[in-house]
Amino acid sequence: MAGYPKLFVLLCTVIAFVSAKVPVLDVDGDYEGSVSEKGGSVDLNPPLKSLHGPICGYRITNKRHGRIPFEVFMIDELTGEAELRARRPLDCETEDSYSLTIQAVACTGEQSERGTVNIAVRDVNEYMPEWRVEEYSGEIQEGDIVDAIISLDAVDRDCSPTFGRICSYRISTPDQPFTINEKGVLRNTVPLSAQESRNHVFSVVATDCGGKDSSPILVTIAVLPHCVTSWTDVSTSMTYVPGTGPQPVFPQAKFQVCPGQCKPARIETTLTLHTEDKGVGCDRDTYSLHSQKKICGANKETIDLLPAGNPWADKLKVADEEKNGVVYKFDGRSGVTIPVDAVPHHFGQEFTVSTWMRHQAKNLEKHSKEHILCLADDHRKNRHHFAMFIRNCKLVVLLRREYVEEERNVFKPAEWRWTLPQTCDNKWHHYSVIVSAKSLELILDGEPWRPKQNNPEIIDDWPLHPASDLKTTLTAGACWQGSDMKMRHQFKGYLAGLSVLPNKQEYHEVMRCIVECGESLQLPATSLLDPGMEMITNTHGNQVTIDGKDPKNMQVLVGQIAYLNTREYPAPGSRKLEMNTVITCMEGTKIEVPVSVSRVLVLPVIQPTIQLKGTQNITRNYAQFKDGVRIFEDMTVTFSEKTDASLDESFDNRLDKCIITVFPPLNPDHERLNLPELMLKTMNIDGIVGDSGAEFRGVDDISSYEDVLKLVSYSNQKPAYYLNRQFKLTCSQVNDRFTSNEYTQTVTVEHPPVFTEQLEPGVAHRQVSQHSAEIAQPKFISNREYLSITGQASGHAVMIVVGVCVCLLVLVLVAGLAKLRSVQKKVAEDEAEVEMAWDDTALNITVNPLEDLGCSRGSPSSNLRATDSELEDMSDEELYGDEEDSDSDDDDDDDEDGVAGAPTRHRLEWDNDL
Repeated sequence: MAGYPKLFVLLCTVIAFVSAKVPVLDVDGDYEGSVSEKGGSVDLNPPLKSLHGPICGYRITNKRHGRIPFEVFMIDELTGEAELRARRPLDCETEDSYSLTIQAVACTGEQSERGTVNIAVRDVNEYMPEWRVEEYSGEIQEGDIVDAIISLDAVDRDCSPTFGRICSYRISTPDQPFTINEKGVLRNTVPLSAQESRNHVFSVVATDCGGKDSSPILVTIAVLPHCVTSWTDVSTSMTYVPGTGPQPVFPQAKFQVCPGQCKPARIETTLTLHTEDKGVGCDRDTYSLHSQKKICGANKETIDLLPAGNPWADKLKVADEEKNGVVYKFDGRSGVTIPVDAVPHHFGQEFTVSTWMRHQAKNLEKHSKEHILCLADDHRKNRHHFAMFIRNCKLVVLLRREYVEEERNVFKPAEWRWTLPQTCDNKWHHYSVIVSAKSLELILDGEPWRPKQNNPEIIDDWPLHPASDLKTTLTAGACWQGSDMKMRHQFKGYLAGLSVLPNKQEYHEVMRCIVECGESLQLPATSLLDPGMEMITNTHGNQVTIDGKDPKNMQVLVGQIAYLNTREYPAPGSRKLEMNTVITCMEGTKIEVPVSVSRVLVLPVIQPTIQLKGTQNITRNYAQFKDGVRIFEDMTVTFSEKTDASLDESFDNRLDKCIITVFPPLNPDHERLNLPELMLKTMNIDGIVGDSGAEFRGVDDISSYEDVLKLVSYSNQKPAYYLNRQFKLTCSQVNDRFTSNEYTQTVTVEHPPVFTEQLEPGVAHRQVSQHSAEIAQPKFISNREYLSITGQASGHAVMIVVGVCVCLLVLVLVAGLAKLRSVQKKVAEDEAEVEMAWDDTALNITVNPLEDLGCSRGSPSSNLRATDSELEDMSDEELYGDEEDSDSDDDDDDDEDGVAGAPTRHRLEWDNDL
């Protein structure tokens, strides 16, 4: 009985839920409101109320997570009218707006649909402007009118444009020969004299747009006598002859520091050689990225994800301004899917991803992602297995572990975030991510990134949830969203050389070699350094920084910095060279010395001439074409002699590309080009063959290219259909800067000879009849005469011997006729093929079958004579033939000539007299 009250309550509750209506928020769209920083009620439009009451409360959730600083107070339960209030004072400077979701909750527990409440925090002018530094000081030469002596800067911590912006500056000290504008820039109104006053000291006050003033700050302006801190005698240009070694860029430069202006505590001079217009990495105008990797010894198993000439890469836009390699431009709306047969989607426990990247930072949204490479689910889900992307100018690598039952509850690092100034500087940089089973390492511009405090940020995560029947999609320049079936998070910038090395780690030395610069600034000898002075250079070698406090030693060191170009054939033209010097004075002020700009003019060198030579016409027979003909077996590559012996001769012995062109394209049914695959595996040369020819790429010696080209063969299984074939060959070096002559090799088919002379019938032919061979009877001596001569009486024995010889001769003739028919049939087929393919001459040939067997005394036809080996290979049917056919042919011969044994004229298949 004790359970009946509970049952009754439950029954009543059910009835109440069935009869109750679901509450509805009385709003069309979203709630818009505002609240003061000091807190209090939120001004909502429209007011907060609900239909289908009674309403016992409202449920608030925060879209941004975290504690909600608002609460709802019920005013009327029947109408659902309520008031939204701030729990505490708010801080507009920390959070200037809130977006909440709200639901009305009926007394029965029913909840309405969610509504959105957007609340703006109204700023209060609670902060006064503050100065960034404790005091300001500047210098001015006497007698000068300077529009910008120094620039003062104050800030206001209020969040609104009205109260948080500085609207004006004013000099609070009266009667000063200076004025300051609304941006804080100080200028003098009259020329100043160092004799009248060496220093002018006054106060400045900043005022925000709400009218609140800052505390005054002290400003000191020193008037200096005529002395200019600057570099003088800096040459505006220098000429560099390739092969002459390092040459000083500012050998006569002089550095002057005015003692009255500043007592140096630190002098920093930076010389920068600008080579950005020479390609991705300094050597790309000499070698392509593919060749550069081979030169540096990159692992041969590295897979290029965006190779030129493949269908998926052809969809991308190639940057027009990049001439020295394949550079792809991504506009923030494109992306490409890499097929699964190009690279395995499981990279392995350890792997390496590398790329050249130039990222455009314009209009970058704070929380947007820009994917360089992404491996994600291909449908239904959006799980990212591996991703390399940029977010808020940070380089981020995501590596999610696949589900393993034993590690389903193991929490491990899954995301690495590097804060790098290079990511958004709109310049080319090389990035490599090396993944191992225990760590992940970033190689930036050839140097390992040294971890700093919270850089990179490392985020831990669980393994991926198990999912059946899900494949992955690998994309570049965007990320595939499987649930939406479209690309998202597109990249904006340039990519080149994007590659992955599965199951292996690339060596650091290879990364360093790839980014090494062929032209650089050389440091002076360390013996010239005075105590307290130091010199450093960057990875590319295009920037040198000298740091110290001795102006005289600074002048010596700058005069010894030299430009060096190690390229054998450098790109001619000018390079910009800048020198920046910043002096930090003892009192803490800084003086920026005027920038010195110079040009390094690299002169062109005598370009080599690549000459391809060889026998340009070769002739081969049918059998050789079927086996394969080496089309360049006697070809040689030579270079013109160089007049400048100082240049490195080793480069002259290298090529980086050779192209074989066939037009029209080969017929794949019976024609093909064969490459020496085994030899190519031992060289730095890659070979690609197709119907239109072949292409070899890779920096290697001339001798290696010659060896490869000499082994290229052309095979044709139907040579009778061709008269000749032409193959054109060109070779080049320095990424197509120097190209050879076009060498044309003509390969001619040697067709069997066709005879047109009338063959005289032999005696044996004239004796052929329908059923036997007739012989002209020799003149024998009678028995009686024979006995009279010899005196013997053995006439019968002689006749027997003669009869046996005649029978043997008849048998030989019959066998010869059968053999003749098979040989004639074979010769006719061969000659028919020749005639059908290339000869249209009308030929009448009379064949003597006994001459074909070598029994005639006339001139034999060598191409119609059956050899002993052919006779041995023939079957009995081929050797003796069909008796009816032989008889029928003989009948035709007799009918045609009208006389038995007369010469027979055969009409072959290719006889045009028919």
